[in-house]
This record gives sequence, structure tokens and C-alpha cells, in this order.
Amino acid sequence: MTGWGASLATWWVRRYTETAVPAERTDRRAEVAADLHDHYAAAAAAANGRSPSRVDRQVAGRVLRGAPADLTWRLAREAGPDRVAWHLSHPVTLLGALVLPMVGPGVFVDSARDGAAWLAEPVAVAEAVALPLHAAAVAVAVVAPVRSLRRRPHRPSLVGARRTALAALSVTWGLAALWRFAPGLPGTASTLGWAAFGLSLLGWAALAAAAGLRQVLALRKVPS
Repeated sequence: MTGWGASLATWWVRRYTETAVPAERTDRRAEVAADLHDHYAAAAAAANGRSPSRVDRQVAGRVLRGAPADLTWRLAREAGPDRVAWHLSHPVTLLGALVLPMVGPGVFVDSARDGAAWLAEPVAVAEAVALPLHAAAVAVAVVAPVRSLRRRPHRPSLVGARRTALAALSVTWGLAALWRFAPGLPGTASTLGWAAFGLSLLGWAALAAAAGLRQVLALRKVPS
């Protein structure tokens, strides 16, 4: 027996293993599928009046509680040097992963730069973290397309468009933030970068909303 909880768990494991090493991706998905089968089988054997919806909620709770461990597993698989070459050939994944760690320190620096004197040291630390991330996003955007040209193009898809928009967020934020307080031509580049970031954000939000709506509709079609 399966329900929306199983669909949620399957969707999640597919997302965080999407770009993993094929053998590890297959093993992880098979492990989760077996665990789901056992969970629903045990629930059916010991129903005792429990509704299928309750079992789905239990599975959804397990997904939420296990998400940090899942992400830790995924990050641990990226430690090998062979993955660096893979990410340079698949820059969307790397650029997407740079968004969150890059935005946080950048926002803090911008908001606290002219604040109280005691903020000077935290701002310096945040800048030391943020600037290399910004530079890395721009560098990947320059280097990676050369490697990407060797790959056979994929057919357009909603997932691909959303991931491309996420990569554009990373690059435009990095470009804008590198020169956000610079005068002259760098300042103009920063302004253009912020404008491009805003357009990328709108595009990503629209695509993410469309993907979320499609997922909700798919979950509702699953019999409980």
C-alpha cells in the first residue's frame, strides 16, 4: 500500500540523489524504496483501525526528520577529487549549491557595514567568507561553459529550466556583490548584476511554483 507519504519520500530521495554517482544513487533509492515497502507492510499488518492518512503522516514526518542526515550523506559523497571535474562539466549543480552560503554572509555585510562599532569584526569575517564565494560563482560561470560545450545538449524540461535559473541567481548575485560598493564601471556592472539577479529570481520563483503545483497535483492523484 502506498500513499502521498510514499510519493513525498520518493520525490525527496530523487531530488537529493539526482546528480550523485550513478551506483550510489541507485543504491540509495533502492534502500529508501525497501524501507517504504517495509513501513507500509508493517502498518497494514498491524492496522488496528489506523487510517492510511495517519501512516502517510508518519512517513512524511520521517522524511522531515531525516532530511539533515540525507543532506549530510549527499555532501559526504562530494569529497572526492573526481567530483570537482564532474561539477565543472555540470556547472548548474555547483552554481546552485553556491546560492545559500553566498547570500547569507553577503546580506549580513550589506546590512551591518555602517552599523555599530562592535559589528566591524563580524563584518570583516563575513566579508572573508562571502567574497571568495562570489568570486567562485563568477569563475565557474566563466570556466564551466567551455567544458559544457563538450556535452551533448539535453532536451528542455521544467526541471532543467529551474536549475538553470538557480545557476543564474548564483552568477548574477556573485557579479553584483563583488562590486556592490565600487564606483565607476564596476559600480555599473554591479547595478546590471542586481537587475539580472532580480529577473533571474522572478523566473526561478515562477518555475519553482509551477513545479510545486505539478508535484501537489501528482500527490493528490495517489490513492490513499
